[in-house]
Amino acid sequence: MRQYKQEKSIHSEENTNIENSRSRINTQPGLQRHFPLRKLPALIYSSLFFLICSLPLLGAAVGIKSENLEKRTLAAKPDLITENKPNWQYTEQFDSWYTDNFIFRPLLIAGWHDLNQNLFNVSGSERVIAGKNNWLFFADTLDDYLKQNQLTDLEMARLSNIIRLQDEWLARRGIDYIFTIAPNKNSIYPEYMPENYKPAEVPDITELMRQQLESDAWLDLHTPLRETAQSRQQAEYIYHFTDSHWNNTGALTAAQIILRRASDKLPELPTENLPGSDFEIRQDWQGDLAVMLDPSSPQTENQYYYSTNSTYRFKRPVRSMEDILIETTSNQGEYNLLMFRDSFANALIDMLSPVFKEAIYSRALPHDYSLIEKADIDLVILEIVERNLGLLLEYAPVMTADTIEDQKLLFELAAVEYSEASDIFYFIENTKSSAGHRVSAIFKPGHFDESERIIIELPSTGQLYEAYPIIERPDEETSKMLTGNWGIENSTIDSLNGFTLDLSQEAAGVWQQNQEIIIYVQQNNHWEAVGTRIQGF
Repeated sequence: MRQYKQEKSIHSEENTNIENSRSRINTQPGLQRHFPLRKLPALIYSSLFFLICSLPLLGAAVGIKSENLEKRTLAAKPDLITENKPNWQYTEQFDSWYTDNFIFRPLLIAGWHDLNQNLFNVSGSERVIAGKNNWLFFADTLDDYLKQNQLTDLEMARLSNIIRLQDEWLARRGIDYIFTIAPNKNSIYPEYMPENYKPAEVPDITELMRQQLESDAWLDLHTPLRETAQSRQQAEYIYHFTDSHWNNTGALTAAQIILRRASDKLPELPTENLPGSDFEIRQDWQGDLAVMLDPSSPQTENQYYYSTNSTYRFKRPVRSMEDILIETTSNQGEYNLLMFRDSFANALIDMLSPVFKEAIYSRALPHDYSLIEKADIDLVILEIVERNLGLLLEYAPVMTADTIEDQKLLFELAAVEYSEASDIFYFIENTKSSAGHRVSAIFKPGHFDESERIIIELPSTGQLYEAYPIIERPDEETSKMLTGNWGIENSTIDSLNGFTLDLSQEAAGVWQQNQEIIIYVQQNNHWEAVGTRIQGF
């Protein structure tokens, strides 16, 4: 007991000494307000974080504005009231607008890119892939590179018919047709993609086209461009390091391949008007991928500028090669060109225009074949980049359908029996177009899901027309009707099947008067047919 009291006394004395020490420390002048040094890094980090987050608000408060340095249209500021109605999508639209337009956005994007590039050797943008040797690749091409989510066999069959229909339509008018695909950069330079991306062991788009495309209009650019890239020295790349497109050397190579093919039908093409081998190198090119990473001060790279003695002029003022419609004329050619194209053809315009007397370049979707009336067209080229190939399954070309005169096909269809089935179609479009009268219909899910070819007959005249196996996306009102009447989910609207057909005004008048058609559908190499009456045409 005595020992316990002694120990308690010792502990009590120690506690008293500790309290006295704390008291002395707290009462010393200047020490009471000292900040613990171990918390200083956290304070600095927090302060910087809140400062950076506050920069857009501070900049807006003092009236600073950020210039749009990106190669795209930024979201517009929404209105609370639109068409005298509340804008129920205001918050979503405001979020998109502010995300695109907050102050110092380009600088912050550049800083984030530099941090990722210098510390982790990765891209600071989800839209850009950092490859080997400072090569940049567009993330939207990754599926094509990995050979995943490719066009299905059914989609390839439909694409084949879409190209065939245009080829046959033009051939009946004595016009040559070339369909070509501009390769993604990583299709030509796969060796510079990161090692962690492993393509599947399946056929690539070139092999798929070779196997399934029925029309001979297709021109393969992948194979010759790959061969060119492999044969050239490293100093002679044909695609940009920091851009998703080919450079002028690649464009010139593509133009030579295209014109070599065109000269089979147009032997008098003045291909000597193409640029020669002399060029000047200037380090002035700002790649679209570089702009995505650093819109405030993107790095520049070399561009090849070829000299030519040929000239052409624009028929109307041009803001840039991105314009939707560009028309040129030259006094050195004798053939006329219509080219449906995308941004890969920006560099081709300078090279093709001196070769043709008249040239029309259109970026509009859908492709409008009424443009052939603007000039006596001899050649139509459809160029589309590999990553956007699926767009051809979404936009039916605008062209007045010809009546079918293939006697073998007519005989085959005459043997097909049909039944009435008006409840499996919904006509979503009935409008005038530059080609005449456009009609588009959707098949009810479970009916003709594997449709490859679609032919429409007007029983009153016995005339048959082949439609495109394409439906354009229905508007919001139509989507609500489909989900209500057919009981389908909104998420499946885009996967529905159907057709689009442009009729002449005369044929549309016959249809409108009779409101009856027979629809022949080919799927799995077998024809089926249904008859239906159209209400409200």
